[in-house]
Amino acid sequence: MTIIFDGVDPVRLKSVLERKRVLEAYCAIEKPTGRQTSDHAASLGMQQSQFYNLVRAWKLRSSPSDIIGAQPPKQRKPRIDQRVVDIIGQAINNEGPEASIGSVSKEVKKSCAKQQLAMPSRNTIQERIMKARSVRQNDDPRPRNIAFQARFEIPVNHRGEIKAPHIAGILQMPIGTITHFQILIGAPADIIRVVEDFLATMDAGDDSPPVLASGKVIAQTRNEFRPRLRIRPKDCTGSALIGRVLGGQSILHLNHPKADEKLERKVRAGLNNALSPTEAITAVEDAIAKHNAATQRALSDQSASEAT
Repeated sequence: MTIIFDGVDPVRLKSVLERKRVLEAYCAIEKPTGRQTSDHAASLGMQQSQFYNLVRAWKLRSSPSDIIGAQPPKQRKPRIDQRVVDIIGQAINNEGPEASIGSVSKEVKKSCAKQQLAMPSRNTIQERIMKARSVRQNDDPRPRNIAFQARFEIPVNHRGEIKAPHIAGILQMPIGTITHFQILIGAPADIIRVVEDFLATMDAGDDSPPVLASGKVIAQTRNEFRPRLRIRPKDCTGSALIGRVLGGQSILHLNHPKADEKLERKVRAGLNNALSPTEAITAVEDAIAKHNAATQRALSDQSASEAT
């Protein structure tokens, strides 16, 4: 059974488990000698002073999240001029959240030129569009079942290569629970099968809402299921409704060409290790469980607020 610790990135799991094993063995010694201390420190590749700090942290709380080790610095996004943010927001309001990035960018370019401001990147505009779509859809109280795919940014040692786990599932709005999901390592999960399996659980006369999916998915679904399918609006996608983080794990909604190279670099960073396929599946299942638990808590909080 794979162990998952809250607050521990899956790529640090192996190094954290090793640190935990060494610390528990060291703390079990009633009066450790200098030689024993140096031996335990060396087994973790540390100087004695570093090891003493780790021991103090462990004795204080015995929490795996406290012995992760230093994290590599994250690249910070450059701060965007508030005037540019306002311009993007106004362009989205004018064009509507469902507008294409091209039409929004065109209006942003005109406004930035008038005010002599630097044009923001296409990614910046796209992020703002997706955020606007997310707000709109999350405020929509209508029940909807949305077919989606995503890729977790978790490095997996898959047949000697670094690959990522992929998921296909059904997002049930307005609560946001993920159900009927499939996980596959190294290739996109079978969204057609997920959709058909989900629809197969419904009775013919069931008045449940249809599944919203892309035209490509609908075209590949078996004929008997198509009456329960509808074209998914642009603002009703996994990227708009879930965002870039699911259950504490980074995800991508598009399969970028160099995404695996990025994962390889992540594994080369210090204490990081690629997961086995079994460990990766457990990590993804854990992330989905945390996401679903958070949506249920939000629903309970909302119900309690409305009752008072």
